[in-house]
Amino acid sequence: MTENTSSSLPPTPGAPAGSDWGMPAAPVAPAPKRSRGKVIAAGVGTLAVAGLIAGGAYAVTALGGGGAQPEEALPANTLAFAKIDLDPSSSQKIDAIRFLRKFPSAKEQTGTLDDSSDLRKVIFEQLQKNGQFTGLSYAADVEPWIGKRFGFAVVPGQNGTEPVPVVLLATTDAEKAKASLAKMTKDGGGCSVGEEFALCGQTTAAMDTVRDSATKGTLAKSETFAVDFKDLGEDGMVAFWADLAQLTQQLKSVAGAQLGDQPTQTLEQVKGRTFGALRFDGTDLELAAHVRDTGTPVADAKAGTGIGDLPADTIVAASVNGLGDSIAKQWPQLEKSLTELEPSALQQFTSETGLTLPDDLVKLVGNHTTFAFGGMEDDLPKIALKSDGDAAVAGKLASYLTGQGATVTSTATDGGTLLAFSDSYAAQVKDGRGLGDSEAFKKALPNVGDARGALYVDFARLIATFGTDMTETQKANVAPLAALGVSGTATDDDSDILVRLTTK
Repeated sequence: MTENTSSSLPPTPGAPAGSDWGMPAAPVAPAPKRSRGKVIAAGVGTLAVAGLIAGGAYAVTALGGGGAQPEEALPANTLAFAKIDLDPSSSQKIDAIRFLRKFPSAKEQTGTLDDSSDLRKVIFEQLQKNGQFTGLSYAADVEPWIGKRFGFAVVPGQNGTEPVPVVLLATTDAEKAKASLAKMTKDGGGCSVGEEFALCGQTTAAMDTVRDSATKGTLAKSETFAVDFKDLGEDGMVAFWADLAQLTQQLKSVAGAQLGDQPTQTLEQVKGRTFGALRFDGTDLELAAHVRDTGTPVADAKAGTGIGDLPADTIVAASVNGLGDSIAKQWPQLEKSLTELEPSALQQFTSETGLTLPDDLVKLVGNHTTFAFGGMEDDLPKIALKSDGDAAVAGKLASYLTGQGATVTSTATDGGTLLAFSDSYAAQVKDGRGLGDSEAFKKALPNVGDARGALYVDFARLIATFGTDMTETQKANVAPLAALGVSGTATDDDSDILVRLTTK
């Protein structure tokens, strides 16, 4: 049973239990006009953030192991949550270390690592090199009490106040944790320390309230969280979850007070939940993210894009279904934003080109749209747009751009149109094939056949093209990378995104 004890730290002056905070992963609330105290003690906050960053580097599959989990220490109405584990399984830890060792800068930061390394100590010592935790000893002040699981959460504020952030640190000795955390939070903030987790935030009183709320029902046992994490499969070392609808409801008052009605109306449209995990597949890094129950059906969710039909030597490519429909639906807001940025830009564009917005733009991009970059030719980029759009509109735009001094080719294809900034590249994209057959492509985009949108970057060709503008250090740190693949699938009002960073 968790002990509901708290540290002896006094509350930060002027900081109520319902503290101010904005969640970056959701629509961002503006910063309060006046400071209401520190969100969390500098030492504990820095350790938590560093732990989350390190989790990205050491992301491995071990969160499903035994022992208490951070979500078991949080109340059921938690708005957003992320967790990491620094005690991964041996095989995955080895893969993570092999991944890191490919990059010189990571080796410099972490030193010599192996599967017996204490990642907590590595993080702590690196923070001390950066000026944090001066006067503290890992062996004496941290190791005796700290566990290997960490979390960060946002819970509802008291009585309708703004959301409250919470850092969770696993504890193995509550009394030793109290003493050490008192040192770490001497400049502000407070912690409520229990037998399994210390909850740290702006004040001890606020953290005691969060702990008491969890005794009435935990996040781990809430229905939506449990279902989402079951669907997630492997947690990975870093996992996250957020109830977007409830989070944005909490943020509405902040946006309304600071910026007026428009941000509040935008927040009203946000629904559903998001969750995901960062993990390894061999020595490749993978992020699997999901969005559920948005209440907004995805435009043209049909699987399959044209990205794999590009030439084999394509450097960067992006392909998406439903772009034309999306532009048509979002045009009022896009037009407003563009007009505010440059009042006469749209009028000038339509006057000079003879095109009508948004109608001709929608006709040009169509609903199966692929962009490609194939490198440089005579110091000019080889760029192409291939779509099921209107060839007549593409020809009109090409004529205008050619009149402005650019070399632009418009070609009708069996399925639509091709617009390219080079005659030779137009022919290459029209007749070329092979990207989808390359091993680097398949490894980066394993589910491209089910995707309605995809992005691909070939790092080797990117370095070969622009390497002369990079320093030797930059080259060394990018050289181990093979490719980046981002793919998105969708059904009804659910969508999934898979990001894969592969290495050689």
